[in-house]
Amino acid sequence: QDGDTFSVAGLTEDVTATAIWFEKDIPLTVTLDYQDGGDTPSGSIACYKGAPYGEDLPEPIRSGYRFDGWYTAAEGGTKVTGDTTVNESRDHTLYARWVQQYTVSFDTNGGGAAPASVTVETGAAYNALGGWPDVPIRENYTFDGWYTAAEGGTKVASTDTVTQEQDH
Repeated sequence: QDGDTFSVAGLTEDVTATAIWFEKDIPLTVTLDYQDGGDTPSGSIACYKGAPYGEDLPEPIRSGYRFDGWYTAAEGGTKVTGDTTVNESRDHTLYARWVQQYTVSFDTNGGGAAPASVTVETGAAYNALGGWPDVPIRENYTFDGWYTAAEGGTKVASTDTVTQEQDH
């Protein structure tokens, strides 16, 4: 109470005691903005300041894209996982981040059965997501590599960076 006094052994002068307050465990609503994708158009989870976002943070699926995670802003921001501690004191929004993926198909140009296609992402190496076809065999020929066209074109190696933003 205001005006209450108490004594502390060893003090020889007046001291002001200051109250320290902690927020109660009030649930926060975290809105999930799927950014035009995902298996749920909107939604939210409940969490608490100082606790992790937890297992309720979904990992959505979007055809043709890889889910890169939840972020504190639509562009830029900080990546958030289920293990990330909630630092916000108010309801807030997390934004899904997506990386578009493309399919690369291979034509053996007379060298036998076509190998399986691979999934790639612009800015990454062709083999970054795993997979690159074995060397095809064509009788009486030596394989020179994969090219962007049957005649001419540009030679493409598994470690080259994907620059095309389309299936190819």
